[in-house]
Amino acid sequence: MGRPALKTKDRRTKIATLRLKPSERKELEQDAKAKGLSISTYLLECWQKKRRK
Repeated sequence: MGRPALKTKDRRTKIATLRLKPSERKELEQDAKAKGLSISTYLLECWQKKRRK
């Protein structure tokens, strides 16, 4: 049994590409891991936090 399907308006369907140096990617991975998040979730939370200011 899986989770219930999301409503169409709540689905994340778009992809954003970000180019990083290997050293930047490593730091990003470390920061996300320290928070217990995936890189995608970490970036999304950082962006949302910035927009609320």
